Amino acid sequence: GAKQLLGGERSVEGRAAIIEESTAIARTILAASWHHTSPVEVQLSDDGKSANARWYLFELARLHPGQGPSVSVTGGWYDAVFILQNDNWLIKDITLELHFTGAAPANWIYRNDT
Repeated sequence: GAKQLLGGERSVEGRAAIIEESTAIARTILAASWHHTSPVEVQLSDDGKSANARWYLFELARLHPGQGPSVSVTGGWYDAVFILQNDNWLIKDITLELHFTGAAPANWIYRNDT
């Protein structure tokens, strides 16, 4: 299903679609960002072939003009499901659940001295 992301719902599947969506976000919404995450909490399944994971997000970002406040602060967490295939851990599903986003105090990550 679709997931909440940057003020709208988006669902992407597959490597090419993820790259395309991430590139579009960078070109149109986020001019610059500091995407800070916590250590990952992992719960391995009893059979060792899958795992659930959660990690927290704190992000400061400078947005492109017209996309909201010039500098925003966002927080929430990622929930993910990983599966083991051919001795490689792959992402089966990942969801970003935002719990707050809004204007950041002036000059947190971008300073204009002109």
